[in-house]
Amino acid sequence: MANERYCGDVLTWKTFTSDLFEHRRKKNRQDMDQYCYKGQHEAIIPREKFEMVQALLQNRKHHIRGAFPCLHVIDGGVFRGFVPINHHWINEDPRLYYDSSNSVDQKAGKMRFAKSSFSAFDLKGYQVVRNQFTQARYEGPAVTISNNRITFNLFCMRKFADAGYAQLLLHPSERKLAIRPCQESAMHSIPWRSGAAKSLYAKTLCCRHFGAALFRIMEWDPDFLYRVRGTWIQRGEEQIIIYNLEHAVSAVLLPQMREAPGRETRAECFPEPWEDSFGEEFYDHIMGNEAFYMARGTAWQAGRPSVLAPGIGQYVPQTGGEFQKMMETLRRKAASGDGG
Repeated sequence: MANERYCGDVLTWKTFTSDLFEHRRKKNRQDMDQYCYKGQHEAIIPREKFEMVQALLQNRKHHIRGAFPCLHVIDGGVFRGFVPINHHWINEDPRLYYDSSNSVDQKAGKMRFAKSSFSAFDLKGYQVVRNQFTQARYEGPAVTISNNRITFNLFCMRKFADAGYAQLLLHPSERKLAIRPCQESAMHSIPWRSGAAKSLYAKTLCCRHFGAALFRIMEWDPDFLYRVRGTWIQRGEEQIIIYNLEHAVSAVLLPQMREAPGRETRAECFPEPWEDSFGEEFYDHIMGNEAFYMARGTAWQAGRPSVLAPGIGQYVPQTGGEFQKMMETLRRKAASGDGG
């Protein structure tokens, strides 16, 4: 099913003669330029389905089984517009995440706060100082992101110690990443902790393709690591952790020092815009962390399940009858000499 002729294309120079005297044919493994001519004959299957099958085949090469992942989105509550992430999915195109997130009305879930609810004074012009400037040792939730893995620190594991599974969520437009405990049956649930008797360690997710898409969304340098401090929020028995990726601090590995052989040393690099401010404007900080100020109820709904992204094409496998009908159509065309 990997032959491009199924969707009407022709790829030349798949093989070439490596020895002119002995006429030996050799498979072209980037030894020579190849040329793909699209739409040269009638396709057997639509191009969209062909590309989906190629993604499935690539998943199988990485020992990832199952059907083509459905695109889901959360359509209400604190996570409105967030997309559940399958970190194994072989997709590096950010547009699919944007399309899924934008398929629901973003404005409907926006909160409004009266300035008087925070202080009797007008705090316009005041800044909330970044904790990176005040804390040498951080004791809160943090995530370290490279282009092929995501690591949640021990604080996250302790807060979700009773959770067997968790969901990884992304809001590409708001540049936010989040995690929440969930049931095993939830869309793209991730095994979080296998047993209460086992010791707690930092949680690492290998996600080369999602990492590449995330780096494209954030326009990050793949040669750097990025560390983001998060916000842990609890309402009753529900708890979530949200990371604002725009507050990421990049880090680069330094050459090993003689005093500490075998130990990695990282140098953090604060973003250039931080040079001229202590932090965010007070009211901008409030709106950026609106989830922290939401009351428990209709606006919260931290456990709201995801739904199929409205208006986004989903792959629906053909039934046996549909496949048989397609084969009969192809046979009739071949018999009449109109097979393309």
